[in-house]
Amino acid sequence: MGVDLSLVCKGFEDPVQDAQRCFRTILSALSQPGTVGCLDNIALHQPPDRWSKSAWGVAMTLLDSDTRVWLSPSLATTVAHASLQFHTSCNMTKNPAEADFAFVGHPGEQPDWSSLRQGEPEFPDLSATIILQVPGVTVVEPSELSGGESPPTKVAPNVCPNVAPNASSSSTLQLQGPGIEHARQIRLERGAEGRWAEQLRLALVANRSQFPLGVDLLMVWSNRLCAIPRSTRVAAI
Repeated sequence: MGVDLSLVCKGFEDPVQDAQRCFRTILSALSQPGTVGCLDNIALHQPPDRWSKSAWGVAMTLLDSDTRVWLSPSLATTVAHASLQFHTSCNMTKNPAEADFAFVGHPGEQPDWSSLRQGEPEFPDLSATIILQVPGVTVVEPSELSGGESPPTKVAPNVCPNVAPNASSSSTLQLQGPGIEHARQIRLERGAEGRWAEQLRLALVANRSQFPLGVDLLMVWSNRLCAIPRSTRVAAI
C-alpha cells in the first residue's frame, strides 16, 4: 500500500547535512551522559502533532528500512505513520518487545523496560533504544552543589549551556560511569506528572543491573536531547 502524500510532514531541509549534524549531536550525548545537546543549527520543519522537534529529528536520523519502530499511543497518529514511512521506510510494529526504537510521547506511556529488547550476551548491542519525551532536563553546575565557583567544563560541540531550573519543580539525579570524569548531576523537570522522575530513576537503576544488557535512553524535549545509556549508574540526590 502506498503512502498518502497529503499526510506527509516535511523532514530535514538538507537531508544529508542535517542528518549528519543531528547524528553527531546524538553521538555526543551518548558519549557524555547527562549533557544536554542542542539541535538549534539543524533546519527541521514542523513535526507531526505531539512530536517535539528533537524527537522528530532523532527519527529522521536513526530510522531506516532495517529498523523496527514502536510508537506510544499519543505519537502513533496517521500523519506520523505516513511521514515515517515516506522519509525512512522503517518497519512499524505494535509490539514494543519487537522494536529497535521505542518512541514515547510522555513518561506515562512508557512500556515496561524489561519487556523491551535487552540484547544478548554475545551481542549486547541488539537491544532497544527508548526515545522519551520529557518536560525538560538541565545539567547542575558543580558550583551549585558546592556553593562555590568551579572552573569551566570542556564539552563537545552542540552541548547547551547549563541554566538550572527551579529545584522545587524538579528532581535531581547523580550520574557516574563511562563518559563522566567523576560524577554529573541533572535535574528532571517534573511537569504535570510529578511521579515520573522517581519512576524513571527506578527504571534506570534496574536497567543498569542488567549491564552489559539493557536498553539505552534518549530524553527529548523542544529541540534538546539528553542521553543515559545502560552503562551509566544513577542515584537520587
